[in-house]
Amino acid sequence: MATGRDTDRLADLAEPGVQVRQADFADSAGLHEAFKGARKVLLVSTTTVVERFDNHTRAIDAAKRAGAQRIASTSTLNAHSANMILADAHSKTERYLRDSGVPWVVLRNGWYLDNYTSRVPLYLQTGAVAGSAGTGRVSAASRRDYAEAAATVLTSEGHAGSVYELGGDTAFTLAELAAALSTASDQGVVCHDLPVEQYRSGLLGAGLPAEMAVAATEGASGRLGHAATALGAIALLQRQSPVPPRYSVHRAGTAAPGRGARRGGRAGGRSAYAAPGGPGGPGGPLGVETRVMTMISSVSSDGLVRTPRDRGEHGRQGRASAHARRRRGHTAVAPRGRRAPACRGGAVKLSTRIALAVGVSVPLLVLASGWLLLHLVTDDLRARQDSQLRARATVLAKNAKAYLEVAGSDRPVMEQARQRRLVNSARDVGVRLTAPGAPGGTITAGPQPDPFPSLPRSAPKPVTVTSGDTDWLALSLRVGAAKKGSSPPNLWLFSPDTAEEELALVRRRVVLGALVAAPLAGATTWVIATRAVLPLRRLQRRTSGLDPRASAARLEHTPTRIAEVDDLAYTLQTVLARYDEQVERTGEALATARAFAATASHELRTPLMSMRTNIDILTDHPGLDPGDRAEVLEDLGREHARLLGLLVMLRALAQGDLVEADAFGSLELAELVDASVSDLRRTHAGAEVSVRTTTGLLVHGWEEGLRSAVDNLLTNAWTHGRAADGTARIEVTLRPSRDPREPAAVLTVDDHGPGIPPERREEVFQRFRRGPDSPGSGLGLTLVAQQIDLHRGRIAVLDRPDGRPGARFEVRLPATDVRDVENTLPLLRRDWLTGRHRPAPTSETQV
Repeated sequence: MATGRDTDRLADLAEPGVQVRQADFADSAGLHEAFKGARKVLLVSTTTVVERFDNHTRAIDAAKRAGAQRIASTSTLNAHSANMILADAHSKTERYLRDSGVPWVVLRNGWYLDNYTSRVPLYLQTGAVAGSAGTGRVSAASRRDYAEAAATVLTSEGHAGSVYELGGDTAFTLAELAAALSTASDQGVVCHDLPVEQYRSGLLGAGLPAEMAVAATEGASGRLGHAATALGAIALLQRQSPVPPRYSVHRAGTAAPGRGARRGGRAGGRSAYAAPGGPGGPGGPLGVETRVMTMISSVSSDGLVRTPRDRGEHGRQGRASAHARRRRGHTAVAPRGRRAPACRGGAVKLSTRIALAVGVSVPLLVLASGWLLLHLVTDDLRARQDSQLRARATVLAKNAKAYLEVAGSDRPVMEQARQRRLVNSARDVGVRLTAPGAPGGTITAGPQPDPFPSLPRSAPKPVTVTSGDTDWLALSLRVGAAKKGSSPPNLWLFSPDTAEEELALVRRRVVLGALVAAPLAGATTWVIATRAVLPLRRLQRRTSGLDPRASAARLEHTPTRIAEVDDLAYTLQTVLARYDEQVERTGEALATARAFAATASHELRTPLMSMRTNIDILTDHPGLDPGDRAEVLEDLGREHARLLGLLVMLRALAQGDLVEADAFGSLELAELVDASVSDLRRTHAGAEVSVRTTTGLLVHGWEEGLRSAVDNLLTNAWTHGRAADGTARIEVTLRPSRDPREPAAVLTVDDHGPGIPPERREEVFQRFRRGPDSPGSGLGLTLVAQQIDLHRGRIAVLDRPDGRPGARFEVRLPATDVRDVENTLPLLRRDWLTGRHRPAPTSETQV
């Protein structure tokens, strides 16, 4: 089974038969229900740093109560000893898991390779990989490898009580990453290695929250020594090596948008980080990352980081040109009823390209191999001929010396016998003996060059001489001492050079092999490639008929185990999902605009008609009694104030429905409350307001939205919470929650009015609900509820705790103990202005 807060995101798991259950880390009871029946539980650590440990403890407790027999939890490398900010919650979780009494396994996942491959388009756009790692190495692995390791731990025995330090088999530096990207993308990518403080300052200057800047600096700094492991535990668990980093980087680099277009200019094509309003847009986390990378790659020669404010007009022009590139980069969709052509502009099929490439490369390889073989055969033949000639020379030299010993003596029989032995021992080798005692001074035997060539004075090593069109090998030996008045006897050996004939035969066969291999290799490769690209063809046929503008049908892909095809299908699904997300957001914006126009036209009609009536009275009765005139003018002022207030409230509601995540930041809530109270005292001098606030309470929120919520709470108390004597007495308290498991800021606003009946406490937050004597627009508390809901908080209407008449409005907002936190606000469906949204029932239990 699989659990998650949003079960729609787990729909693809439900199709193969996986049970999908809704679960929220913040809901202990819901976790217990979700884990029922689970024998083994994999706890994947949450992304929210502040609530991480509390979320983990709730999940572990729920799994234990549900009867889980094994709990595997993901952690971080060296969690027990690492001094990184992210390691503290993981270390606490590991200790809590060990003490839970349930058999446990800890998977200390190293750095994710996806952190780098997902940023490849940004690296190529900026031409730089920035960091502060020095020569530190990172043992990164892909999410898929970590997932397979976790599956092994859950589906096999012998892992209980084990801690696995997981990482890739190959560690790399950021400089090696930049070099791999340069090779894969065919464009220059450099590594900017900055001092730690300068790198952190660049991240902060680009708008990254302080906590995430510290975490990113620690993660990027290999100098800390926590990003590498040499244990190879993934390979041990999977029984195979994880995906090599070089392969993943090469695949991401060659598939990156705009690859190869950056030749001394700006990157062309559409970046995966440039989807307007999506994760890569200015409102998403990748928008911050784009600013970070732009700043880090803008380090000047003096070592300073130039911020967008320093760049001034150039920064605005750059953003405008980037927006124009995004507009030009939208993918064209084929008109309905027409299929996009398979090949455009004379394009060649992939299988044909592969066949042609192999058909050309194989003959070249055969020729290159033949050339090398020819060299080796030539050397072998020459060496064999030389060896044979030297061996024959040894025998002939011995017989020549024996002959010279009796030549010219008075023993003719012996002389003839030894000469005959010399001639017979020549066999297939030509012999030429020059000696003073020989008949005619020279003895020849065997094959001889004809015509006889000119010979060198000596040839102690075999040399090649040419006679006519024939090459001969010649070798000379001294076979005796020179006699007085004559030259020394010299023995020459000749052998026809037959190596060239054999080499010519080898050449012909190599050329023949290349000619035969070319068509055979091309045809065979074409058949294999045609079958290999069949999954791509099927994917093309399934996607060519998709039209996101006209149909809700989307790409359904069954994994083919072909990485390129599966990655392409996943990319297409991601693009369509982003398109759907943007369509939905655009629809919400249009609905909000229509609702604004409709609501404004409806609600403004009454005050405008009243104002028109009063104006007509003043126009038609210029001599109106001064008392009556003053009454009409006072009525006009009230209607004008109501009209203005209504427009302001409608505008605020529309802003809340359309606010994006990048508007949120870290806020000191006490400062905001004090500022709001000060404004109330200035505008309503008769109000008696007491304030008790606790400083240091930080929330992650939209300052303008929270300020309007507090202002409206105070205005509501001043308007409807007057005591019997007509004095508006208001008590404002800001304190931390008393529940350590739920860090929250609690804001209470107490008044001394008649209070609100329990049956009406929910409807007061609905649009245009106001009392008969209310001077407001009926949208003030709706705006308060909208903002509290937007900030993941809760609001409740209670009785005063002291039992006296009056009402208490209690607001709870999630608190954080750090100055800046990661932006985690999702793109919610917000429709307070349209009226379709209904406030969730609120609890009246005080904590």
